[in-house]
Amino acid sequence: MEVKQLKQRAKSQAKEAVSHAKDYSQRIKDTAKYMHQKKLCMETVPTRECHVLITFPSKTKEEIMAWVDSLLMESLPELTIRKHLHPHTNMTGWYLTASYESQLKGAEMMGISKPVKEEYGGGLMEFSCPEQTMFKDIEDEDKFFSTQERQTILFYLLQNIRAPKSETFDKLKILEGQVVFPKLLSKGVISGLLPLHDKEALKKLKKSWVQTLFARQPFDEIADYFGIKVSLYFAYLGFYTKWLTFPAILGLFVTFYSANPTIQDWSFVFFTIFNIIWASLFLETWKRKSAELAFHWGTLDQKHELLEDPRPMYRGPLQVSPVSGRLEPYYPDWKRNLFRYFVTVPIILLCMLCTFLIAFGIFELQEWVNGQIAKENFSRHVRFVPKFILAITTICSENVYKKIAIWLNDQENYRLQSTYENHLIAKLIFVQFINHFMSVMYVAFYLKDFGRLKATIATLFITKHVIGNITETVIPYIREKLKVYQIAYKVAEEEVKEARQRENAGEETEKDEDDNKYAISQAEVESKMQPYDDTFNDYLEMFIQFGYVTLFSSAFPLAAFWALLNNVIEIRSDAFKLCTSKQRPFGQHVSSIGSWQYAMEVIGMLGVTVNCALLGISGQLQDVFPQYSAIGIFLIVAFLEHAILGLKLAISIAIPDIPGWVQTELAKLEYKRRQALKKIEQEVRGNIHKRATPNSPEESDVASPEEQLEPE
Repeated sequence: MEVKQLKQRAKSQAKEAVSHAKDYSQRIKDTAKYMHQKKLCMETVPTRECHVLITFPSKTKEEIMAWVDSLLMESLPELTIRKHLHPHTNMTGWYLTASYESQLKGAEMMGISKPVKEEYGGGLMEFSCPEQTMFKDIEDEDKFFSTQERQTILFYLLQNIRAPKSETFDKLKILEGQVVFPKLLSKGVISGLLPLHDKEALKKLKKSWVQTLFARQPFDEIADYFGIKVSLYFAYLGFYTKWLTFPAILGLFVTFYSANPTIQDWSFVFFTIFNIIWASLFLETWKRKSAELAFHWGTLDQKHELLEDPRPMYRGPLQVSPVSGRLEPYYPDWKRNLFRYFVTVPIILLCMLCTFLIAFGIFELQEWVNGQIAKENFSRHVRFVPKFILAITTICSENVYKKIAIWLNDQENYRLQSTYENHLIAKLIFVQFINHFMSVMYVAFYLKDFGRLKATIATLFITKHVIGNITETVIPYIREKLKVYQIAYKVAEEEVKEARQRENAGEETEKDEDDNKYAISQAEVESKMQPYDDTFNDYLEMFIQFGYVTLFSSAFPLAAFWALLNNVIEIRSDAFKLCTSKQRPFGQHVSSIGSWQYAMEVIGMLGVTVNCALLGISGQLQDVFPQYSAIGIFLIVAFLEHAILGLKLAISIAIPDIPGWVQTELAKLEYKRRQALKKIEQEVRGNIHKRATPNSPEESDVASPEEQLEPE
């Protein structure tokens, strides 16, 4: 009896399991069918008339949201706010749109350059509300500003809203005069503040930029859509990649041409000298190209730093600015210097020590592995393991040191965004230079093992680029797609559930009924994407790459070839990442690549010393000049170093930073504007003179004698 009961129970459990499996399988099929039909993962409902999107997580209290709403209405009364619930992401979205008048005021505050009408001299000039009639298309609200400019202007206005008085909401405390939105973002009260993509413009940009490999990059379109700062980075990357062609071809020749050892030694020496001069010519010509682009985009002449607004996260008690007369935060220099000398410097030195200890430990591991291979305890392939460990620890340390540098820079509290970025670049460059090149310098100048030096450079260089491309492009793309698929699956499952309930109830389901109920909005999808981390990481990657190409060309001539190959892919992969898996960044106006230019020039100067020293250590000069003693070789190296440094100085003096035609065009524009202003002044004076001395009774406000005597 018990056996029969057990059998029946087992049968019922098996039937129930099969039924559940069939039901689950049917649910997956139905969900997949709905996802395929509606293409929920690929097609979203466009969000119209939204310059900036603000998203609040579900945990944000209504009290705080009401305070933010009232603050926005008080600070920007002409702002339009539409509030929507995002059911699929469990957030609240505020869709902000600024009026045309607000945009004009913001453009004047930001100093945005706009085209001037031909009768006023033409060219580009900083926008001014009192002189707005001078600018082209000022009458057309839809044409005067691009979508990127509208978004950037509103973002600027939002970033500069300060609390009129101190407010406290539970654990959140906002002080009087403190910027509101950066504070709310840092505390998680606001989960996102972002501009939305323009689908049509993005589609065109993808076609002309992402989906081509060797076509010219559309820099103007990139600047219009993503801002000048992003476009200038891609211009630099493209320019640098073209210039890499020369050392890449020569490096291949030097590496694989081995017909005669003497010729090969001479070719290595020639390649080293060529590479150093190439770096100088590249940097000088890039300055000229950068000036051309800045002139074209109207950012060549920047504001004086005293006229710049303080950055939003600049903190301190409010004081009246002696320049603008407005209330601005103030932070004394002595506090900043105190933190810099007693906190920043010791921490950076500690990072250097950690880097050295890690590298030293890995080199000791390499020695032990080499010893085991010599004893035939390990396979010869194991000798690469310590090198890969060194490469991976270097990449991991890079992320840790970056976070430390950002924290230190935040604590130093710089007034201007440009100053903040310059000091952050300096910290990142110093720490990452030590992180990436200390181990190589140790092998080159302490161990003096040229064979190991080549292997170390090749491993670090190639591994970094392979892992970098995977972590920067492939993984973010997969992660963002998984997020979208997760949202889409949830939506499709809800729709399937409701459809099955209707079928069970015997109700007819209309095809287009309640379509919007399950549609995913563009704002929901983009709010879940990762924000774009500015151009810091991209420039830092190029700085490290330029260091390998320039500093160690005599030890690893193929560095330029691998850099060229990587950069051809990097241009399109970075473009792909920006267009598909990142939030749209707010546009920024810049006149150059800033401190990165000086960093590259420092690398160029160091490259002279390092390469000349490597030539002396490697024995190539001894092979070329066997008749000279060690002292003679040393003198040749010293002479070569000084001669190349002198040549670099001559190149920098001989090539002007701004092309002559740009200077001529600037002078022409200035002349035309002065002539136009003279004409306007003459017209104004003529009108005033006419009013003061009327020539006819019709032009006079005083009645003529005949009019005075005219009877009633």
